[in-house]
Amino acid sequence: MVLEFFCELKGLYRPVLFEKRPDRFGIHSCSRSEVLYTMYTLYTEDLRMATPQLEDIQIDFLMLADHAEVLNGKLYVMGGAYDRKRVHDLTKPINVVLALGIVVPWHLANEEHPVNLVIEDQDGTSLLQSSASVNVGRPPNAVKGQVFRAMFCVAADILLPRLGTYRVVLSCRSAQKAVSFIAHNDSI
Repeated sequence: MVLEFFCELKGLYRPVLFEKRPDRFGIHSCSRSEVLYTMYTLYTEDLRMATPQLEDIQIDFLMLADHAEVLNGKLYVMGGAYDRKRVHDLTKPINVVLALGIVVPWHLANEEHPVNLVIEDQDGTSLLQSSASVNVGRPPNAVKGQVFRAMFCVAADILLPRLGTYRVVLSCRSAQKAVSFIAHNDSI
């Protein structure tokens, strides 16, 4: 005899089939541990289905901001995603803040990966080059196949040679993402 049982996992209702067995009193039931184990199995399956399977590292986002910081796995941004920066005086450096996120697949966790950041002008001349490495570990409660996001903020004072378009390029392994901004002195 089969009992159909519905459980709610992450807002989804999925049918679960339990085989009812008679106990020593002849009552058909299934054990609580069987129910809990099945619910846990369905929960981890739902996590695996919701997690994209990546072959290589991806750059999730790259954003210019007035201020950004990462605290306890959360990104806090003020004045983010701009594409125009007002420059009052070209003889003084401007502050550029970048917020970036890198997604690392399960099989590339616990390894060092080089990250390169370049800020260049419209002619391709490099104004700033920076290199670092990222190593994302697997926490003890990670589900096999899960992806991990590493978030960083980078702040730099840069002396711009002239008004115009500038590009920020972030690369990690085969992934690359670029964002540009226009330095101007107009009052908008």
